[in-house]
Amino acid sequence: MGTQPKNYLALITSPLLRSSGLDAQGAAKSDLEDCGSGDTVLERVKATLPDGSKIIEQFIVAYPYSDDQYTLRVTRTGADPFAVLSPSSVTFDSIGRKANVAKMRVNNQLYSVRLEQLNTPISADMLSTFGIESIQQLDEPLTADPYLPTYNPANQIVRFPQVLDTQSGIVYSVEMLYHPESNTLSLLKATPVN
Repeated sequence: MGTQPKNYLALITSPLLRSSGLDAQGAAKSDLEDCGSGDTVLERVKATLPDGSKIIEQFIVAYPYSDDQYTLRVTRTGADPFAVLSPSSVTFDSIGRKANVAKMRVNNQLYSVRLEQLNTPISADMLSTFGIESIQQLDEPLTADPYLPTYNPANQIVRFPQVLDTQSGIVYSVEMLYHPESNTLSLLKATPVN
C-alpha cells in the first residue's frame, strides 16, 4: 500500500428482509425468523381497482436479525471525497462577507439560510461572528446527505462539512457555535479539506 495518502469510503446497511420472509398479506412472518431468501425489493397489493387491475406497492424492510455474511472489498482510488462539491455545500463570499446556506438541517426540518459576517477578527483569540440575515423553511423531505449542514440543539453547534470560499476557491470544514440570545454564530473552527 505504501505511504501515500488514502481515503476509504464504506457503506454498511442493516440486513434487508427478503421476499420469502413475507406472509400472503406482505407482512413479515415473525421478528424471530431469518431474513429469508429472494428479492430485497418487496411487493404487496395496496388496492384492487373496479376493472380488476391491482395497485402494487414496492418497499424494502430493514431486518434486525440476520445470519447473512458480508464481504467488504476496499479499493484505493486516491480520490479526495471532498474534491467534488455537493449541492448542499455552503458558499462564502469573503469580499461581500456573506454566506449562502442552500439547505441546513434544524430539528429534522430543512431551511435555507443567509449569514452575514459582522466582524473581522484582529487577533488570533478573537472569534469571527456571523448574524442570521434571513432564514426560510423549505418544503422538502430530509435525505441522507453527508454534506448537509446540521444544527445540533443539544450543544448549539452548527457543522458545515463543505464551505467554499468563492474568492480563494478553498473548501473548508467549518464548526460554529449558535448564540440564541443574540441570534448570532461564532466561528469555532475552519479546516481546509483539500
